[in-house]
Amino acid sequence: MIPLSWYLSLSFILIGLGAYGMMVKRNLIRILIAAEIMGNGVNIALVAVSIYSPAFSFLGQ
Repeated sequence: MIPLSWYLSLSFILIGLGAYGMMVKRNLIRILIAAEIMGNGVNIALVAVSIYSPAFSFLGQ
């Protein structure tokens, strides 16, 4: 299984790239794409933390 630190590293890299893109770019489309990249980084972090939390199980409800 992939360690949690790898997921969080990928997430922080994506958030950083998105923040850089939002600060540097002047085009509205590129700013929206950068915001989407930041959102993807946040989603990866949330899913990774939820999978590695002790309350998570594959047993269903």
